[in-house]
Amino acid sequence: MTQQSKFTPGPWRLCYDGQIDGADGNFVCSFRWSSYKDFNDPENKATARLIAAAPELLEALRAIIHPDNERHIEFDSRREYYVAQIEGGEYHMAMQAIAKAEPV
Repeated sequence: MTQQSKFTPGPWRLCYDGQIDGADGNFVCSFRWSSYKDFNDPENKATARLIAAAPELLEALRAIIHPDNERHIEFDSRREYYVAQIEGGEYHMAMQAIAKAEPV
């Protein structure tokens, strides 16, 4: 982590039973699913993956917005959106964290 955080350090891992463990293997949280069907529900699994990815998502966002990062911003021809090219490994960090949160 780039800053001292008050939460359990990541990365967190989603276990097969719905429990989320910290990097040290200790318990972070768990989900109370009433049945095996609930455990396999796509929305429930997506929520669990997102929670497990939280520390890495936060770290990636902190890296992206860090004032020392150089950014080159370009607008499209209609100036409706822009593309920011981020120098360094921050883009890769963000993509890894997003991939952890989203289903495979």
